Amino acid sequence: MDKIATIQKIASYIKVAYEWHEAGEGLLAESFFEKMTELEEEILTSFGLPFMAFQYSEILQNEGFSIENIEKRAELLIKKLRKEARKYLLAPIEKDSTILANARLQRQDIVEVLPLIGLGATTYNCFIYYDKFFRDIYDNEEALKLFKISEKLDEQPATRIPHTYNGLVTNGIYKKLTNVGLPYLNEFKHYLKYKETDQEWNRLFDNNDLRTDFTLHNIFSLKHFYITEILLKNEFNCCVSIIFKKGKSYVELSIWCVESMMRVFMLNAKYYSLAIPPLYLLSPKFLKQKSEVRINLLETIGKNIEIENIEIELERLDDEDDEIQNPFAYVVTDLQIKN
Repeated sequence: MDKIATIQKIASYIKVAYEWHEAGEGLLAESFFEKMTELEEEILTSFGLPFMAFQYSEILQNEGFSIENIEKRAELLIKKLRKEARKYLLAPIEKDSTILANARLQRQDIVEVLPLIGLGATTYNCFIYYDKFFRDIYDNEEALKLFKISEKLDEQPATRIPHTYNGLVTNGIYKKLTNVGLPYLNEFKHYLKYKETDQEWNRLFDNNDLRTDFTLHNIFSLKHFYITEILLKNEFNCCVSIIFKKGKSYVELSIWCVESMMRVFMLNAKYYSLAIPPLYLLSPKFLKQKSEVRINLLETIGKNIEIENIEIELERLDDEDDEIQNPFAYVVTDLQIKN
């Protein structure tokens, strides 16, 4: 593709990406996204960059917030993509298993890793990557073997692994995948059902739903709770809004901790893969752009995050100058990961 054609292609991409950002949600947004994805693949592959590797697609997507000076920005983008392509093509060749090992060590997102080794970030692969591989149930070689098995199955319509619960349990596909011995298939089925089901605790709570007619101990521990909102100010100052069951009702608490502790909460969610989208929005690059980042989980991903694999000790947060300011505000003093 010559330079003029490339500029025109990138200019078209910027316009479509801008329309996608402006469209919000719905069928119109989906049509813009499909066109944007198609152009993105053409542009990245023309530079020799792996399509769907997020670190490269993000470079393009960030240009979609404005339609001013499109041609000049397109020329600058060509220079940037050429630079990225040189780095990518001249980088030392690493074994696929080494790439996976580094990804787990650095907690890299799946879209930054699997496309680099020619694998798709499918729903099944996301489940294995975050909820099995990141939790050390598989080593690098075993995980790589499983990703390649799922990739092979996805090449055939008859054995393509569905990304919805209904798709998995209908049309005989579950039996076919059972017969070929796809690992963790039953757990994947439960994961899809959990992901798509609205549980009792997965809703907006008003004052009538929450218990306030009792006194909590100044110090107590908690083993099972649900995160509803996260307010991140900096690495030392994070407030996590949670609810937990007490009797037949729910109690809401604001618990304060450091950022790293909040990330441990999320890592030990019932399904870590569901915690990835909000964690991305809580990444340092977004915090640099704002004085604080607030994420409401229902609004962001449509689901509160269930935490069940850790035990935290809480101590009531006292106001230094007055009586207790908020009887439902606590600070995390200890955290233990369950085996």
